[in-house]
Amino acid sequence: MRHSVRLLSFAAAISVAPLTSFADPATLSALQQAGVELSSELSATIESAEGEALASAIADVVSSLGQDGEAIKTVITAAVSASPDLAMEITSAACLSNPGACAVVAGAAAKAAPAMAPDIAGAAAHAVPALQDMIANTVIASVNNPSVNAAIQRAVTDGFGDNQPDENASGGQPSPN
Repeated sequence: MRHSVRLLSFAAAISVAPLTSFADPATLSALQQAGVELSSELSATIESAEGEALASAIADVVSSLGQDGEAIKTVITAAVSASPDLAMEITSAACLSNPGACAVVAGAAAKAAPAMAPDIAGAAAHAVPALQDMIANTVIASVNNPSVNAAIQRAVTDGFGDNQPDENASGGQPSPN
């Protein structure tokens, strides 16, 4: 299934973004192989961006997709698979750019980088605290690994809930913040 992403409205913002030459062609390639069509300006930005600039460019794509969950999953899965070291930054930026799709973003990112699922869930919940329960449930379902469910739940609620330690998980000692 091909997902078209028309981002001409971002052309002005992209044209003023600082670019470094060919910093991340792997993410652009992953998006293109997943069938995501990008404007030439956004393609150039993604190909040349790194770090926060790449996360911001991916967030622009996610923002343009509204509530199209399948397209968002495709974009996030491709981006996180190609740049797993930026999974938390991509998740946070995408959630901030499209809060209503934050659980979808977090679930797709966690599925693409399951070893980072608790950190991804925490980044998403920090970006959109009102959706922490939905984020936790979506990430838990996406990863489908009971051994990390408690860690995901703690990561999502850390700093947002009552922050009481889980004595079973930490041997009776308070969890470090």
